[in-house]
This record gives sequence, structure tokens and C-alpha cells, in this order.
Amino acid sequence: MGTIFVDNLEPQSGTSLTLGASGDSIKASTGAVWTGTVAESSSSSIVENGSNSNGKFTKFADGTMICLMNNTLSTPAVTTDIGNGGQVRSANQTQTLPAAFTDTSYQVSFSVGRLFMAGLSSNSEPSSASQIGYHLRGWSSATGDENVKVSIMAIGRWY
Repeated sequence: MGTIFVDNLEPQSGTSLTLGASGDSIKASTGAVWTGTVAESSSSSIVENGSNSNGKFTKFADGTMICLMNNTLSTPAVTTDIGNGGQVRSANQTQTLPAAFTDTSYQVSFSVGRLFMAGLSSNSEPSSASQIGYHLRGWSSATGDENVKVSIMAIGRWY
């Protein structure tokens, strides 16, 4: 696996970190080093929890990662006819993930405020491991006279 670098990590008296075999290490920004092998695990222990301006993410020891994002769209126009029984959509919206997945096989779920639903811009799966493209959709044209909150959850693999 190699070396894992972490910030704000200090070894404390009486604590230990067990790693599998030689050659791999965990290095803190303070210069502390733990060595051994970091092995994949089938347990669901949380390996890393983090957040940034794009949202929150949780990485699990089994390789699963969950990303949570919120986006507020100001008066989105949902007017482009997509010819599906009167359904219309907005212009493409993008959301950068708070942490990148290993590939594009992750799953995405949307929760959208009143009058709208959301779907991926592509017809099948995300086209980027680090960014989601989506449209708001509705059954009739709307210009939206208020902000629309879009909550996004993506679940996939971080290793």
C-alpha cells in the first residue's frame, strides 16, 4: 500500500497503532511515524472522516466511501423540453465531490426541494470520479422564484 500521510496526528503515551507487515508506514505532519502494513479489512471501521467546501466524506476500512453534498440553486430555470411526456429539465449543474472515488461506478442519490426532481446528466453512471453532472427535472416549465436545495449522496469505493 505504501505510505499514508495524515495531518494533526500525535502519538500519545499508552496508545498503539497496529499495522500488518513491514514496508508501509503512516506519517503525521508533526514527523511522527508508525510503520507496518496497512491491510484492507472486511470490517466497517471508519478510516477517515473529513469535510471541505464541497461537502463531507467518510471512508470505511472495507473500501466503501460515502460523500454527502448540499447545493442551493438560486432561481433555477427548468424549461428545456426533453420530449418525455412533457418533462422539462434545467441546464447542466455540477457538483465537485469532497473526495474522489477510484472510478465512475459509484451510485448517486438526490433529494430536491419542492417542484423538482434531479437526475444525472449522463444516462447511466457518473462520467467523472471527482465531479457529478446533473439536471433538475420537472413536469412543466418553471423558472423557480426561490432557492432550491439539492442534497446529494454518493456511495462508491475509495480503494
